[in-house]
Amino acid sequence: MTGDRDARKAAKSSGNGAENVIYNLARTYRGPMMTVCLSDAREPHTELCDRLKAEGYNAATIASSGAFDPGTIRRLIRIGRAFRPDILHVHEYKTTIIGWLAARWLRVPVVSTLHGFVGGTASVRRYEALEARILPRLAGIAAVSRNTAERAREMGVPGDRLTIIPNGIDLQRFQPADRHAPARRSLGLAESGFLVALVGRLSEEKGHEYVISAVAGLADAGIDAQAVFAGDGHLRETLVEKALTAGVAGRVHMPGNIADAAVVYHASDVVVLPSFKEGLPLTVLEAGACARPVIATDVGEISRIIVDKKTGIIIPAGDAKALADALAYLAAKPEERESMGRAARKRIEKHYSAHAMASAYTDLYCRLSKRRNPVS
Repeated sequence: MTGDRDARKAAKSSGNGAENVIYNLARTYRGPMMTVCLSDAREPHTELCDRLKAEGYNAATIASSGAFDPGTIRRLIRIGRAFRPDILHVHEYKTTIIGWLAARWLRVPVVSTLHGFVGGTASVRRYEALEARILPRLAGIAAVSRNTAERAREMGVPGDRLTIIPNGIDLQRFQPADRHAPARRSLGLAESGFLVALVGRLSEEKGHEYVISAVAGLADAGIDAQAVFAGDGHLRETLVEKALTAGVAGRVHMPGNIADAAVVYHASDVVVLPSFKEGLPLTVLEAGACARPVIATDVGEISRIIVDKKTGIIIPAGDAKALADALAYLAAKPEERESMGRAARKRIEKHYSAHAMASAYTDLYCRLSKRRNPVS
């Protein structure tokens, strides 16, 4: 949220892509901003706000019992009245609901960034259904991809309130590294061999099981391949069982959430994202910025980020053989991996920086707050 004294963005702290966008925007936006993280009262996650505060940025955490917790809304209103914002910027379905309710008391316009629609559990689907009823009432919607924008139009969001703003990343934080070994040691992984990385929550839509199958196939072909899944989620035990069944339990590593994802990219030879649904995934941007080729499915905006056979490889969603073939191809061609990685870095530098993202949001804030220059 942008304002005379401060700016605020409400976000659930969960270690996901939306949280990384919030972090990058808080650090690169040139105006005053307060980041408010809504954390589950039962399982508090304060990492985002703690990190921002440690770096000298304004941030606060609210322990929330859910989207309909009146205490959460009251605390958000109190913060808003103290900081007098011009814009309330929310991310994800629960904070869209909470932000909309709080903004009715604060009398400020609301911007919601749509990162994609997950579906998944019945609870998530209920929240997303309610979000769909609220979105057309908001002052502005920022969609991270064309397909996400199209979903917003289907929900009734007027075209003049809809803006596509691609995610951006910190190019200083995500840089190429010449050597794998230090990063692999820090993760407790073997320094040799072909390492495949997948960074993202452990959930069905990410396609982890295809990576397990591919690693098993590579091992059967005599390739010393391993995989690291950086992230956490409800699918952990299922994936452990799948790795055991496939005979690659010792080759599939699940260290949980890694604070510095760049370490995972630096450790890897190839990054994969065999998802069934995505918006504009940060892991593809981050891996490319670290000069790592990415093998990913043709969903969401991925085919606009990856230039097939130039900066990575595009495969069909749900095609286990295509993933295995692409990995086998790159495992055998280290020079090709390096060439793709260099091209990926150049592409990310040109199109997907955090500064470009912050500039686009600044323009949106200006239009909605009707101020000529809210960041002066």
